[in-house]
Amino acid sequence: MANFSAAQAINQASPLIKSRVDQSHGRIRLFESLYAAPASGTAPAIADKIIWGTLPLGAVLLTHLAQMAWNTGTASCTLNLGDSCVAAKHLAATAITTTGTATPSVATLIKTCVADVESGSFILSNIKGMGALTVGDLVTGTGIPAALGAALMQRGTLGETPGVYPPEAIVPVDDILNLASIVVSALGIGHDGAGNGAGGIPLTIEHTSPDGTTEIIPMALG
Repeated sequence: MANFSAAQAINQASPLIKSRVDQSHGRIRLFESLYAAPASGTAPAIADKIIWGTLPLGAVLLTHLAQMAWNTGTASCTLNLGDSCVAAKHLAATAITTTGTATPSVATLIKTCVADVESGSFILSNIKGMGALTVGDLVTGTGIPAALGAALMQRGTLGETPGVYPPEAIVPVDDILNLASIVVSALGIGHDGAGNGAGGIPLTIEHTSPDGTTEIIPMALG
């Protein structure tokens, strides 16, 4: 019978690699938060958000020890639990038309961080002091889509419609993804071995509908 080592076992072998505290030997802390809807006046409506509080940087939810509880809501009410990146990260839309409880999910736990690039470079650098970026981290590179949008504007792809628009209302999704793929190939990054663009840079698009259901669309750039 063969033995196979998981990531932590490899880290603890020689030479020793220090584990992150959100993976090993971290402290367990209690977080409890309550929202009480007002007896009269403005109450949360469909698509509104309840801000429960802020967790320490690098904190991981021990969801098997967690519980969401609610009193009876109005007809067609649902509740999901997430963060500023993924609305239903820990709990998909759940009906709260009757009093009940739910256990958050651990399936979609993702470490998040914010990064950007320097002019003339395609290397991402951490800009929020949350520790070194590692493979598998979810990175928000705010300068990259802005640069692609500027290129599309220069090409005339965005049209001549006057006014101010949010990106999702004016930038064609197919065009910006095609341009990103061209840039990745031209820079020679994301290649798998010597193959021209083989493998590419993995890209996952997550679309969340108004009802809270999520659709995952896997892609690759390059």
